[in-house]
Amino acid sequence: MKIIRLLTGFCFQWRDCGSQDRKGINLNGSASRKVQWVKTATEKQQSKRNAACKHNRKTMGIFDKIKTKTDEFARVIEWTPQWDTGAPMPQVFSNGHMTFLIYLINEPDQNGDGTYVNMIDNASEKTYPLALVVFSGHTFRFGIANDEVYSGLPLWDKGLEGYAAHIIENSTWINELKNINKVHPYYNEDRWKDRKHFALLFHDEIFEIIATDYKIEKFKTTFGQLATEVARRMNK
Repeated sequence: MKIIRLLTGFCFQWRDCGSQDRKGINLNGSASRKVQWVKTATEKQQSKRNAACKHNRKTMGIFDKIKTKTDEFARVIEWTPQWDTGAPMPQVFSNGHMTFLIYLINEPDQNGDGTYVNMIDNASEKTYPLALVVFSGHTFRFGIANDEVYSGLPLWDKGLEGYAAHIIENSTWINELKNINKVHPYYNEDRWKDRKHFALLFHDEIFEIIATDYKIEKFKTTFGQLATEVARRMNK
């Protein structure tokens, strides 16, 4: 996948439009492919952030109504480094013991003057600032929804914030997993006490995982090289 990020603030996603009726622009006039908006222009992002802030102000009092010992709700946690808002391009790998998450780090282009197009291509040999998150857990879900439908999420009015990392307190997902495992004759409730439900809201995907802990490493490398490093770690 290729993401074209115009440093004046606009983002495009490279797609082969073919004969389909899609709006776009032709970058060189002769190419048969077109560039389709990914709807991540800075103005839209700022509008979404403003809406999210308004949403957060509106729901600040929601915790007064939540029974924090029993009701499910989302708690925003500090997360560094922050992912790129418009094109984080997350990738997920798992081997049944650990789960690895790669994403593009949000770093301003110090050399950008706003007059050229910067293409983010995970298949290229270009190096990018990338984060590798290693979770101690393997039960995850990925995809789910994009930022245009955040407001339809069950916990949107219970603490969720756009483009943020969270821990889901009193997680119904964890409770579902516990109930499944309770049929085992050697089920031990203590094994679940340190497991947490993390939820990361990206631009086009949501990543959720049940894990006891995580660590984050930073790299300046290609997507392919970091994926190879993940494969090496999973199989050593």
